[in-house]
Amino acid sequence: MRSLLAPLLFSMLSASCAERLVATNNGTESAGGGANGGPVQGPALPRKSGNFEHEVLEDGSVRTRVDATDTEAWQRLDLDTGSADDSAWDLQFRRFYVLSNGGVTGKGGVRSLKLTDAQFEEVVAVPEGAQFRVDTEDAEDEGDVFDSVFNDGLDDWYDYALAHHTLTSRGYVYIVRSTERRYFKLTLEDYYDDVGTSGIVTFRWARLDSPDEPADESPDDEEGPPEGDAPEGNTPDDEPPAEEQPPDEEPPAEEPIDEEPSDDDRPGDEPGDLVRYSVDATSYELMTYVSLEHGVLPPDAESASLAWDLAFLRYNLFTNSGTSGPGQGGAKLDDSGLPYEELMSVSPDGFVADEVLPADGAPGSVEGTKNSVLQDWYDYQGLGALTPKAQTFVIRTATGTYGKLRIWRYASGVFEISFLPVSVEN
Repeated sequence: MRSLLAPLLFSMLSASCAERLVATNNGTESAGGGANGGPVQGPALPRKSGNFEHEVLEDGSVRTRVDATDTEAWQRLDLDTGSADDSAWDLQFRRFYVLSNGGVTGKGGVRSLKLTDAQFEEVVAVPEGAQFRVDTEDAEDEGDVFDSVFNDGLDDWYDYALAHHTLTSRGYVYIVRSTERRYFKLTLEDYYDDVGTSGIVTFRWARLDSPDEPADESPDDEEGPPEGDAPEGNTPDDEPPAEEQPPDEEPPAEEPIDEEPSDDDRPGDEPGDLVRYSVDATSYELMTYVSLEHGVLPPDAESASLAWDLAFLRYNLFTNSGTSGPGQGGAKLDDSGLPYEELMSVSPDGFVADEVLPADGAPGSVEGTKNSVLQDWYDYQGLGALTPKAQTFVIRTATGTYGKLRIWRYASGVFEISFLPVSVEN
């Protein structure tokens, strides 16, 4: 059954060789591990295959990110090998759709089920008497998009926030029986990369021991997809608000997402030398407010007050000034050349307040309130990786005092910062 929101999603949301990780006995990173023998058997898990990138976690499970932004092409994954494969695939991804190679979608015999009240770590075996299903078709399906355990129009893997046109994972756990009759658990974690680009799907998965075949399965899954040319697939335009748009330049380098600042970047900054704390800005809807005096403020902090000095929303930063707040705030880049910990006093001149800025050239970008100085805190490394620049910002607070800001790390909406007071030069 197609969701009642599907037409709305379609119309409002459409904008927008392999290095191998081999199991060894000498302590190097392995594709195996975990209580159930790891996610794959046979060939080593590739670190990258097609549009899929895999990261083996400490418990032996795998976190995979797939670029499913293409509105026409399916990205197909063979769970048994971790490879992008158009012949022996198990799951295929396109935008927010996830289908399996079984039933009307394909002839691979893939079956799957959904667990709505389980945590990923808790699922260590296929539940007894589990009822698996294959992909099916109903009168409301269009083109090559059918009903699957992930997308059925009634209880999809995501929640859709109509007001903000964003998708958020429900956290369900799925069990998939592959074309090779192996079993895997899987949970979909995110639909966006770190700069808010939609169609970048992140999911975590691991191998489960194979049980006896379930006795009561879905109808025959040998029926292939219907004949005829498929029209263009639905392409949800769930681009985030203006503040959430990715930068308009995407250097080709693919560096780690939150690499530690080097010693050259922060001379003398040994662990414990500086006060650091985390700022959780993972919400796509609610600002996280920070005060120079009190640090991170409670979630109920009022935007129209002088209590906060900085605000964070995903990768965006704001000051309590101009179009963002009633305060005297502002920001400027420190040009003293001093290391962060040696900067003790600043000039009171040259601060930039928040204002409405035009679209930055990114797809779907529109004008919005921003601080032009703080927007330049990162280098964009491609595939959503943001690396903080080795620089110090000077912040004028809501009440007219001054602080120095350094961003040390960033990953998926979580910052690690130092924000300390400084005096004014005479």
